[in-house]
Amino acid sequence: MKKILFLFLIFASSILKSQTLIDSYSETNQDGGASVSAGSFNNQIVGQSFTGASQIYGLQTVKFYLRKSGSPTGSAYAKLYSHDGTYGSSSLPTGSALATSSVLDVSTLTTEYQLITFTFSEPYYDINATTYYVITFDYAEGNNSNYIEVGLDSSSPSHSGNSCYYTLGSWTSYTGWDFVFYVYGASAVTGAPQIIIIGE
Repeated sequence: MKKILFLFLIFASSILKSQTLIDSYSETNQDGGASVSAGSFNNQIVGQSFTGASQIYGLQTVKFYLRKSGSPTGSAYAKLYSHDGTYGSSSLPTGSALATSSVLDVSTLTTEYQLITFTFSEPYYDINATTYYVITFDYAEGNNSNYIEVGLDSSSPSHSGNSCYYTLGSWTSYTGWDFVFYVYGASAVTGAPQIIIIGE
């Protein structure tokens, strides 16, 4: 009787992933917050420009430093945009969002600032090496009494990028703030293919 062997090649790079911090601005710098909601006094979106790492990473998670005021309800998102303007002074998002995170139910936030994680689905969007982007926090619900505050540094902002905000139908860049944020990327773990043989 002939023996039949089944041979499989499994490439580690297609299975295993590690998470790497691409860019950030620590909450230890935070001294205030920007109000975000659909209310006429607030911004609907705020953002921060940042730089890709030294190699390509797939956008995996983003963190913002958030708390709620009043009793906001509805959904918020983190979104990644291409960059326009001069990095560090007039950065703005351009075009449609390159990637949109999973939904955050804002009613689950507390009245104390916390780092809140937004997760992106596979296949991850590739953040190119040393390329400028804008990461945003979007909340288009709530009102002037029920809103989200996004932690920022207004006393000594020192991130290499700059902040921006969307209100009354247009974007504005602003160098007087830097938002607290963390952007993490997933990279494939390299390795030689593994050979698995399943017997007769």
